[in-house]
Amino acid sequence: MTHLKEAIRLRDEFLWLASHELKTPLTPLQLQLQGFIRMLEISDAQVGRLSRLIGQFLDVSRISDGKLKLNREPTNLKNVIQDV
Repeated sequence: MTHLKEAIRLRDEFLWLASHELKTPLTPLQLQLQGFIRMLEISDAQVGRLSRLIGQFLDVSRISDGKLKLNREPTNLKNVIQDV
């Protein structure tokens, strides 16, 4: 019976030690991955902004070339200002 208890204790000690040893490198790896994800989110936002800016440049070019027509209509500036 004592031999069995000792075997169980050794197994539990091994599992505890192994789990801690396996978990130790995960924390810095998780921090690195979170940093990469944040950088990707920032990069994605910047690419989106640049894409919209290029689209606006293309619109200006189309307007200048007469390829894009503006539909003018009366508007309430107060509502536009509130929206902005």
